[in-house]
Amino acid sequence: MQAFLNYVRRKKSLLTEKTGAVKKARNVLFILGALNLLVSIIAATVDNENKYIYLITGIIAASVYFSLGLWSRKNPFAAILSGFIVFIVSMVINAIGDPNTIYQGLIWKIAIIAAFVYGYKGARDSDKIAAELKQMKEAKDFTTENDLSGMQSGEL
Repeated sequence: MQAFLNYVRRKKSLLTEKTGAVKKARNVLFILGALNLLVSIIAATVDNENKYIYLITGIIAASVYFSLGLWSRKNPFAAILSGFIVFIVSMVINAIGDPNTIYQGLIWKIAIIAAFVYGYKGARDSDKIAAELKQMKEAKDFTTENDLSGMQSGEL
């Protein structure tokens, strides 16, 4: 019995760790939204000719990341995966427009990708662990009353 309780404690601890990974990935989504908005505002003030294009694309990108961040509270696995895909697609689009953007901010890009992968794994694993803990909690004892009464009266 003690081994089982230790196993459950380890699973709960692991679930807490994986939930932390999901929170970090959620924060990355919110940070990306804020950065997109901030960069678009700065770009719009520098380039008056294309300011509306910068503002519109920045607002759209920011709203996508903010929406994914909010959605990650209900469905973290899908939201983090979607955010990762949006980030990769935006990097590819920028690289097509200007190949020099591939190397610009490379360390930040790697850190963001690592955070998404960490959060993705955390979301995937936390779903599995939570389901396993729920199954353990709802497990029934399949001993019937007849078996118990037989054991008590010494018939076994």
